[in-house]
Amino acid sequence: MVVSAFFNLILVTLLIILGVLFISGMILLIAGIRKNRNPENKGKKSPKVMIAFGIILIIPAVIVLSIGVFVKTFSFVSDNTWKARYDSVAEMWKNKHVNEKKACEQAFEELLKAADEGDKEAFSKCFSDTIRKEPDFQERVDNFFKSYPGELKDLEYDDGGADSSASLNHGHNVKLASNRYDAIKGSESYYISLRCCFENTDNPAEIGVTQFIVMNLGGYADYCYDSFGYIKHPEEDEYLLCYMKSPEEVPARRIGGTAYPWTTSEKEPVTKEEMKKLLVNNEYFCDAKSSGNLGEPNVTYSIVSSNGDNYIYELASENGKPLYVDITVNYEDRIVDAITRGQEKSDGHEWLVDNTPRLKKEKEDKEDKDQPEDD
Repeated sequence: MVVSAFFNLILVTLLIILGVLFISGMILLIAGIRKNRNPENKGKKSPKVMIAFGIILIIPAVIVLSIGVFVKTFSFVSDNTWKARYDSVAEMWKNKHVNEKKACEQAFEELLKAADEGDKEAFSKCFSDTIRKEPDFQERVDNFFKSYPGELKDLEYDDGGADSSASLNHGHNVKLASNRYDAIKGSESYYISLRCCFENTDNPAEIGVTQFIVMNLGGYADYCYDSFGYIKHPEEDEYLLCYMKSPEEVPARRIGGTAYPWTTSEKEPVTKEEMKKLLVNNEYFCDAKSSGNLGEPNVTYSIVSSNGDNYIYELASENGKPLYVDITVNYEDRIVDAITRGQEKSDGHEWLVDNTPRLKKEKEDKEDKDQPEDD
């Protein structure tokens, strides 16, 4: 991520430089042409010098723009002509090299297009031959289309970014890719997981989509948390699933772009300032709750690898937008930190409490004290 940001910064800087050169060149070129047309400047070198320098400054931007147009045109033609030669992305990947980003883009587009059109055959062909030979594959396809809500292809998705893994051994290559997407449609949210194998030199039957899971807000909240609030990933064993739940079946909220199972509190939401004061004045979460100002959390969840729990409360809305606080509590029930969250990842957040440095220092001091002294 850091490397990508660094290269993006370099690219933006180069574009700014080229833009400045192009504008400066155009100013010189236009001024030089005007001066050259003025009879008073007849025979003078300065207009011609201005025109020449203007052209020199414009040339780099024109070259870069031309290359960019050529690459985009070539990419567009390449992306839209493969369908004339191959009947699926799986077949195309067996004959043409792509990277993980392009593989995910192609598979995602083709799967949703086929699903929206109700084309089970085109949908099925996207999967690898190995997956398609699974005994329950056709049953899963039928169940997928029964649950699929339709009209998801043209939504504006938040792309999690393609992940990849590869095994490269002297030409015996296996390349895998995966991505996660989410989008909003009205009051509903959709979450999609995609995995594929886009290269396998020794076993081409493995090439193709290997997982495609579509869930709505309630489906995700019901499927991805166990009864204790632990985040789980049972989709690891699923290769094709469309899981939908209505708000009546599973109450859920979208917080920070993620779906959470929701419990309505018996208490009215407090303001952000009231919550901050409450958390600052209480070291232990149980004390904050027993103050009488907080009811039961709206969301309780735990990450398996952590040594604590997280509690989410709804706060009084700000500027008409929903607002929440996500409180992290360690195994001793001590409040580690608390951060506000909106509905989306991009919504601004604010740390209400951050006891991490103090708790870390206490832990280090305790470990140093418990160390046996050297003889």
